[in-house]
Amino acid sequence: MSSELTYISAIQVKTYTSIDAVKVDVIKTLARWFPNTYVFGEHAVESWVQKEETEVYVLYNSTFQFELSHIGANVYELTMYAVGRFRRHGSSCDYFERVFDGLEHQLEHPNPYFATMTEAVSSKAAEECIDVDQYTPSNNVLPVASLDEDSVASLDLDEDSESEAESEDEDLDADEESDAEDEDELLMSMPLRDMTDNQVEEYTEMIGREPRDEINEWSMDYEGGPILRYSYVNFADETVSNQTVSDRTITRARFAGATLRNCVFEQVQFFECDFKSVVLENVTFTNSSFIDCELESYIVLHNSCTVENYDYEEDMARERLEDNVTYRFC
Repeated sequence: MSSELTYISAIQVKTYTSIDAVKVDVIKTLARWFPNTYVFGEHAVESWVQKEETEVYVLYNSTFQFELSHIGANVYELTMYAVGRFRRHGSSCDYFERVFDGLEHQLEHPNPYFATMTEAVSSKAAEECIDVDQYTPSNNVLPVASLDEDSVASLDLDEDSESEAESEDEDLDADEESDAEDEDELLMSMPLRDMTDNQVEEYTEMIGREPRDEINEWSMDYEGGPILRYSYVNFADETVSNQTVSDRTITRARFAGATLRNCVFEQVQFFECDFKSVVLENVTFTNSSFIDCELESYIVLHNSCTVENYDYEEDMARERLEDNVTYRFC
């Protein structure tokens, strides 16, 4: 449980006759949409923890938190929070709100089950769509009889062309938005072990915080073969050969004792990586940055590279010095 939560939204659920039934369907839906995070099974009800001295039940997770309470006859309130601090109008909050919109629609329509979050959100949007009259004549409109036939035909063609162009633009925007939502959903449901370096970085940006529990699933030992990603991988005592790596962020990779042979790293940001005792054979680093990395003194970097290491000991010494300063006010 985290002390930092961002309120997303709350709804009243009126389609169930028991609070346990709501608990089960919430877990069942989340397990279907996010199989790497939630598991639906015989202990779904027990996954909800009752708050001490309250009638509120909480479902904890490293990304979302849900609270459920019984507020009346067959009326239940479900509240969603995001774990961490997020800007109300940021992309992360937009994503969390889509998740909750989809969950709300699923609970309002227990059958059929929506296979994906996007399917549920699209169904909700279609249901809320309101038909509006396309055109209402005005008393000030010039009668068509006062125009010649050629002018009327020209006006009709112009209006049709404008309508078609606007429709195409709207369809294109809707397709782009739908594609972006599909990509976000696919990334959030992807097994962490199968992510590339760029997907790890994108996932971290989407959840809006530094990874915590995710690190355990990302961490792995390299044992030869193709390299899917470098972030959170231990290359210790292995040989990495003939690699060209560019335009990515590599986080917490461990190259200690490894041999890098015939490799090029171009426009790479290394963050908290360990290069202790690494063996470099025909390896070049250009336009790259090393942030809080363990580097050996014999590692030669191109002058286009930068090194930014935070000196914790110096900072602590400065804090101790500031604590010992006596201030006098005259």
